[in-house]
Amino acid sequence: PNLDTLAKIKKLNHNGYGFVSTDHFHKGLDYRTFLCHLSEVGADEDCIIHFRLATHGSICRANCHPFVENSVYFAHNGTLNVCPVGDMTDSEIVFRMKIYPEIQRFGYGTTQADWAIKQICGYSRFAMMYQGEVRLFGDYKILNGIYYSNLDGYEKYIAVFERKGVIGDITITEAAIMLHDAGWTNFIDVEKTKYLLGMKTQQTK
Repeated sequence: PNLDTLAKIKKLNHNGYGFVSTDHFHKGLDYRTFLCHLSEVGADEDCIIHFRLATHGSICRANCHPFVENSVYFAHNGTLNVCPVGDMTDSEIVFRMKIYPEIQRFGYGTTQADWAIKQICGYSRFAMMYQGEVRLFGDYKILNGIYYSNLDGYEKYIAVFERKGVIGDITITEAAIMLHDAGWTNFIDVEKTKYLLGMKTQQTK
């Protein structure tokens, strides 16, 4: 993604940033440091990028994605029903206690391991990398050659609306962020969303 797209994602997911590529790995809480490391990734490298919106676990570097176990990297979007373990995220708990054991048992990228991981995934999206090989689980969408785990949430209507410019006194990006803050994280009906934005504009006049 370009810097503008990353900046939009950061506004909604700002509790940690991380990535793993064929030759690079970084995660942390400082966005500028993240961008500095990301700029070192070559155009020919596969890369998994994760921006965190904290749900389980505190906001700290340890809880940023990707997580790693013996060179297997794991990033997750969604929520998973797990019993809390200390300050760990639901993502890390499932990775270390359910997913990685299946990889140890059957091998990374095997039919048996992939089947087991799909059963764990449910409605979430998983992204994994081992020795440069990426595997995706869940409903990903492709935009300009990039796989997005949540395009049907906020990213889709930001892209659609920005092509149309501005509604009322606020930009479409600002409106999308307001909708996200109000809980419309999976609302993608363009016409109904335009109606809601119109109501919001009228209320502020």
